[in-house]
Amino acid sequence: MTVEDGAESLGVAGGDGSVAGVAMERELPLMVVPTGTLNHFASDLGLDLARPLRALDAFYAGHERRVDFGQSTDDCSSTTSRSASTRV
Repeated sequence: MTVEDGAESLGVAGGDGSVAGVAMERELPLMVVPTGTLNHFASDLGLDLARPLRALDAFYAGHERRVDFGQSTDDCSSTTSRSASTRV
């Protein structure tokens, strides 16, 4: 199911760049499967980087943790921020 079809949450497999791109684009609960190179975000959440598919267990169980995502521009006078909830 897609967001356009009414999905109420999203899943992304990837690293920090993929996660940030999806999280900032949509304001929906986000399930992260850490498959990137460094996975700073997933590591900070305490996800099991050695067994990335364990993230699916938390998703199916409905575990949710709210985190803040920030976005800024190159212009120091203009900063925007958004909040997203993430299932982990």
